Amino acid sequence: MKLWLKLFLALLVVSVLPAWLLSRYASSSFHHFTRKVQEEQMAQTGRWMGELFRELSISSEREAVLAAHAEDSGRRLRYFSAEGELIYDSGEGEPVFFDDNPDVTQAMVTGTYAARWWLTDDHARLYYFSAVPVVDDLGELQGVAQVVEHTGRITNALIQLHLYQKTGLIWMMGGAVVVAILFSFLLTRRLRRLRQAARDFALEGSKEGFVMRGRDEVAELASGFYEMADQLEIKQRYNREFVQTTLHELKTPLTAMHGAADILKTRPGLSEKDRRRFSENIQIQSDRLLHLVKELDLLTSLEEALPAEIPEKHCVGPLVKEIVDRIRPGLQHRIEVYGEKVEVEIEVVPARLEQVMINLIQNADRYHCGDKPLRVEVDTGRDGVRLWVDDDGPGISEEDPMRIFDRYFTTVSRDETLEYGRGLGLAIVKRIVLHYGGEVFAESREWGGARVGVVL
Repeated sequence: MKLWLKLFLALLVVSVLPAWLLSRYASSSFHHFTRKVQEEQMAQTGRWMGELFRELSISSEREAVLAAHAEDSGRRLRYFSAEGELIYDSGEGEPVFFDDNPDVTQAMVTGTYAARWWLTDDHARLYYFSAVPVVDDLGELQGVAQVVEHTGRITNALIQLHLYQKTGLIWMMGGAVVVAILFSFLLTRRLRRLRQAARDFALEGSKEGFVMRGRDEVAELASGFYEMADQLEIKQRYNREFVQTTLHELKTPLTAMHGAADILKTRPGLSEKDRRRFSENIQIQSDRLLHLVKELDLLTSLEEALPAEIPEKHCVGPLVKEIVDRIRPGLQHRIEVYGEKVEVEIEVVPARLEQVMINLIQNADRYHCGDKPLRVEVDTGRDGVRLWVDDDGPGISEEDPMRIFDRYFTTVSRDETLEYGRGLGLAIVKRIVLHYGGEVFAESREWGGARVGVVL
């Protein structure tokens, strides 16, 4: 179901249902109130009849007064003696159900006011009966005054009231329908515009539709879509650059391998020395290509999701010393560890920490120059355990040193990258460290070289 239709139905129910319930309550209250008023008036008429029978001894005068009142009020007036004998009846010809007058009997027995009602067989008219005992000054029962009145006037009033209510409800429902339709369409108009903006962005890349004025939830949603579109554009641009750079990196060793293989194939007269040189070049380029593919595969798998590994508690100093000792033989330069006695325990996955340390150290080893050893240091601070590697290489000349953690970023020109690496190792470091809640940092040292490390 469409949102505007849901809003329309909700608004219709909210606006019409209370009005209908209110009208029903008003009608019921009016009926109850008028019935109470009618009963009270009938009781007053009964008491007046009692006073009349006590004060007027001449029956003809009394009957004239009662007849005039009955004609004016539309009520039937009857009077019974203390023995239950009917003495006066103002409407003997009118067929009204009395059935031994239980209200009169009750008034005689209890000495208090009694009332009842009777509905005709055809349900066309409802009658109310009211019996009031008449007593003398000594409290002796003299008779019972009975007043009978049908509800024709009340019924007519209720019919008119219901007619007015029905007319009012029809007009109210019509107005509610119009208002609900307009309101629901106005409320969902910006959502429809936002949906169209999302389609435009998907088909054409346009973000103009996401710009909306206001401070309501729809405007906030549009702002979130705009930010999402910005991030998607950045991701797409980043992925395009990643693909282009990857193709370039793959193209270089493949071209060299293809050229060397072509020479070996088309020049059978090459000397053994040249043949060995071209074969070694193919092997070097294939190793380079294989290493690049492995790093790309690792980085891609880390970008998707790291495996569900459970960290373990380790003393950071001895663990770093152990990792460095394992990779020391494969390095070009000497390396020293400072802080190996730091006994602070941290929760890490040893294999991931080793991967991080290998990439940090190999990166420093590529750029390091001079006779001084590489320096690996472990320290503790307010923000956690800090691990870093210092080298005496060219340093980081970029204004934003954190760019060295981007994929394929190197601080040397592309024609020198055979010696220095492909710019993927530190990207792997960043992905692993951020996954486990850490941070990476990089800076140029004042006395030359670079410092690259992590915070755990």
